[in-house]
Order: sequence, then C-alpha cells, then structure tokens
Amino acid sequence: MNKIIWILCLLFSCGQTEQELEPMDPALVLPADDNLSLSAKGYNGINLGDSITNNERLRLTNIENDEGSFSGYKLMHKELGAVGYALPMSTNNELIGQIVIDMIGIETKEGISVGKTYADLKTTYPKLKVYVSETDGITYATSNGLHFRLDATSSSNKIDQEPAASKKILAIEIRK
Repeated sequence: MNKIIWILCLLFSCGQTEQELEPMDPALVLPADDNLSLSAKGYNGINLGDSITNNERLRLTNIENDEGSFSGYKLMHKELGAVGYALPMSTNNELIGQIVIDMIGIETKEGISVGKTYADLKTTYPKLKVYVSETDGITYATSNGLHFRLDATSSSNKIDQEPAASKKILAIEIRK
C-alpha cells in the first residue's frame, strides 16, 4: 500500500521542482504552544478532576462511536476547534474523569500523537504494556499514565500476539 502511495506521489509531482510546489497552508500548522502537549494529568490546562461546570473550553455534545452514542463534552481549542472530548467521572458527573484526544498533531512531550504507529510507540516507550478492553475488544497500549487506542481489535480479552508494527494510534486517552 505504501508503495502505491509513493508511486502516485511521484506521478502527480512530475515536472515540479521544489520551488514550484504549493506552500503549506499556515492554518494547517499547529500553533507553537507548550500547553498543547498531553500528560497523564491532562491537556492544554484541562486536567482530570477539574470541574466541568462553567468551563468555556468544554461543549456538551452527543458523541458517537461503534457502540452507539453518549453524552460528553467536546474539548475545544481556541485556534484548532474540537481536538477530542472529555467524559465525567462515574462517581461525580461534575468532574472530568477521562480526556480523549483524537486529533492528529496533539503530542505527548515525547512526540507521540494520533496517527503514529505501534512501532513508534514501542520505540518511544520500551516498557509499553498492551491490553484488550474487556467491554469492547479494543486494543490499547499504555505507558506513563497514557492509554493509546490502537487500530486493532480482538474477539477475546487476551493478547495472543503483539499488535502489528503498522497499527495506527486512533486516540490517546487520559483516565482518572
């Protein structure tokens, strides 16, 4: 598949020199902001355990996934728009209990983001632990308090083998 994409890129850029290529749209470049990085505590000043009430960066929304839909809060960035969502704690629906980042480009301090591969994760976090969610069969890799949702599922809740190196990160989750 990568060879096909590479060949298509060569075909469509034939005859163009580096000076002729279109410059990258500045609106697509993430702003240089130290607060854009993820940690096990939170993202961009929104942390686990923070109040949901009157938080101007959270917007009540209906979130849809493979299992159906549920209420949550869009996680808003003033320049990027929605970068993920937050869910309340199960014991207190006024406090943030989980943050999910599903936008490409929002990175951990080590440079891992949605769209990177399992191989990238393994290189960055050598002590990575892999598990399958008992409720939905989704494969996660975890390190340093971050849960990386991978593009891999299992019909059982056991890991028979390590995920393929090419499996992509679909989301990064921070949980209480």
